[in-house]
Amino acid sequence: MKERKDELQITMTQIKDKKEHISSFLDEINREKSNIKELALQVETQRDKVHRLMNIIALKQKEQDLKDADIKKQRQELETSRNSVLAEREKLDLWRKDLNKMKEEVEASMNIISRERKQLSQMKSSTDMDRHRLDNEKDRMEGERSEQKRELSRLMPFMRRLRPKVNQLNQRRHDYTEYG
Repeated sequence: MKERKDELQITMTQIKDKKEHISSFLDEINREKSNIKELALQVETQRDKVHRLMNIIALKQKEQDLKDADIKKQRQELETSRNSVLAEREKLDLWRKDLNKMKEEVEASMNIISRERKQLSQMKSSTDMDRHRLDNEKDRMEGERSEQKRELSRLMPFMRRLRPKVNQLNQRRHDYTEYG
């Protein structure tokens, strides 16, 4: 009878120890659940931030593409204008040779050429200013795009470090629900 009582006492102690162990394990599981929720929220926040950054980068790239296309168009127009001016200059040279015979006609031609040169100079100055402005804008856009890429690069290691933790927590949760 005493042996039976001692065995019962040992069994009760073992049950109590197991109960405390289970209670401790449940507390740990609850803390892990809380941590999982917090990590999930952080992951969601970071994912939203990365998504927003990706959208911004895409928009900036579209803007840059449009500006590049506009610059290309302006360069083509400038080239066309330059070719036109060169053609006009060749014509003027021919006219000058023909008009050398008569002084009055030469003076009139020279006045016309002088006015056209001033206009070309003004056009060139205006085009140079536009080109300078577009180059500055392009540099600014490239700087912004570079900054956004750096920010994305800075966030990616954090996302990579979170992925295994989330997977581990999901596995623990799965193991607990399956064996708990």
